[in-house]
Amino acid sequence: MEEVLLERSTACRQVVLDKFQEASQSPKKLALLRIESLNSDGDGDGDGDGEDGCSGLAGEIVSFVLERFAFWTSDASKANHHESTDDDSFAQLLQILAIVVSITVFDATLSEEIARYPAFCRCISSLQQQLPDDAVVQKAAADIQAFFSTLEELDPDADLRVPFTEVELQGRLPLVFGMPQQQQNQTDNQLMEILIHQVTSEKETDTHDVGFVMWPSSVLLSRYIVDHPSIVLDSGVSGGDSMILELGAGCGLVGLTAATLLKQSGNETRVIFSDYLDQILDNLKRNIRLNNLDDSDRAAVTGLDFFDQPGNDDSVCDSPLCWIDMDGTKQPQVSLVLAADVICYSNDATNVANTIKAALIPGGKAIVVSKCCRFGVEEFPDACRDAGLEIEITNIAADGGRSSSGSSDDNEDQLLVHDLEQTSGYALGYNLVMFTINKPMLL
Repeated sequence: MEEVLLERSTACRQVVLDKFQEASQSPKKLALLRIESLNSDGDGDGDGDGEDGCSGLAGEIVSFVLERFAFWTSDASKANHHESTDDDSFAQLLQILAIVVSITVFDATLSEEIARYPAFCRCISSLQQQLPDDAVVQKAAADIQAFFSTLEELDPDADLRVPFTEVELQGRLPLVFGMPQQQQNQTDNQLMEILIHQVTSEKETDTHDVGFVMWPSSVLLSRYIVDHPSIVLDSGVSGGDSMILELGAGCGLVGLTAATLLKQSGNETRVIFSDYLDQILDNLKRNIRLNNLDDSDRAAVTGLDFFDQPGNDDSVCDSPLCWIDMDGTKQPQVSLVLAADVICYSNDATNVANTIKAALIPGGKAIVVSKCCRFGVEEFPDACRDAGLEIEITNIAADGGRSSSGSSDDNEDQLLVHDLEQTSGYALGYNLVMFTINKPMLL
């Protein structure tokens, strides 16, 4: 590994640095670069053969730092070398340190992977000792060490001296869901990529902690709103703030898809992600950040309990003109409600129907997708009608049921099956039902 790195020309090394630099300002780009690095064919850039068993993007970065540091310290031909700050090796060393500092701000996962390399930590300490008067080096080293100390405080039982194995690194990657997206004046579809971190990487097969993992319903509903973007883009209300509410957001794929569509179009409609457990709410915030959607008020996360909503068992609110968050605060009604796999128990039918009624403005719309055989799904249409809502029912085969013909549609079907196979509970022939719900103007 070191021999390959040392043979690189300055220009080639700079190309690698520039790639790191561009990605270092974006959680999404960093995550995609982590995936690319682990899935590469081993071209000398992080193939796992470097010092300390460097692997993945963290290994590439650590190898680069160690190589530049070794090259700089071994260049004894320069007089007063340790006062020199204008040679290429030192300039690139400063640049990679600045990149690592940026990574500690934008990607805690990658930062932890870098921190697991003892040689990197020794290199930072050595730089501090050799260049006590270099303010840039001292500041970068102090920032990096402060973040690494935070990691130790958050998880004192973790052994930060042992790098992650390649298998462990693969398990730390987010899932990538790709949705073909038709662009104006273009014949070929573009691909909208949404990155999802799950609370756990272990697939659930029942209704326990359903928000910890991905489910097929969210993939199908996300695809549906990408195929019919007007559902999201035209959901705004004239005069006042426009909002979309995702119920039982789980990992947030549906809301993230809606927020991405809105961001692409410059639409200021806000997406509110709601769920019940703190772990899920924290993970939703992480996924919003992971998809570069935390740069404005476009996305918000709040706790919501179906039982607290007007008309349900534990509600203390008699107002039909609001929904209630878990702090007990009345929230304004929204124009669109989206929900995937929120009906898991028999009493969910009534609770979800009443929640939708409370959350929607008159004339508002809700789209709910569920697995056909789950408890409460069969009773849901009657529960909606009892709440005064209008409902249409559409049955869906998750995989489309198409045979292969080699067309572009087949490529999209293969991508769909790939995405579905990343979810919990999916099997060939998985059947879903979509409920399209409208709240009458006079209700």
